[in-house]
Amino acid sequence: MTAALEADAEYDDAIKAMVFLDDGHRGGIQLHGYDSDMDAAVDMLMHLRAIFRANGKDLLLTTLGEG
Repeated sequence: MTAALEADAEYDDAIKAMVFLDDGHRGGIQLHGYDSDMDAAVDMLMHLRAIFRANGKDLLLTTLGEG
């Protein structure tokens, strides 16, 4: 799927993408264009927060620190 993204005439190296696949038995995610997994995780959580807010809910997250 990311190969198709890169093949698009409007593709730009600044584009970041997360591709989620699930066939009902197993699933996975591919990160594309991110410098770090943490940057991707932050973007995903901020997007989830926006989805919750759009549905009249609030998503609160906290971290437990380092191991």
